[in-house]
Amino acid sequence: HVLALASAALIVLAGVTGAWMSERDFRNQKLLAAQSHARVLAAGVSAALSSGDIAELEQAVSALRTDPNVIGVGIYAREGSFLVGASEEGVELPSTLLVSTPPAFTDNVASASASVERESEDLG
Repeated sequence: HVLALASAALIVLAGVTGAWMSERDFRNQKLLAAQSHARVLAAGVSAALSSGDIAELEQAVSALRTDPNVIGVGIYAREGSFLVGASEEGVELPSTLLVSTPPAFTDNVASASASVERESEDLG
């Protein structure tokens, strides 16, 4: 009976460890996806941000929002002011973003930011 109890405890412990690893993998996957989206968006809007083409910035935001996993997207000027963005109802984008923030996973939401640069100039 002792062996059976020990085995049961190991199975339960292994199950808990597996669930923890799955949660960690899920978080990492979501963080990597958010970082990738931020980098792709930053690379794709440098010309529009440089020229002040708000319509093109809005198109880039709309394109990214077609991904059902993306609940909010914002583009900010170099000085941190909000330019354009879109989010699901109840998701509030920051009104300013002064520096690129490190990726985070809070309340089951992954967030990431990326600087927009063009020819070594920081645009936003």
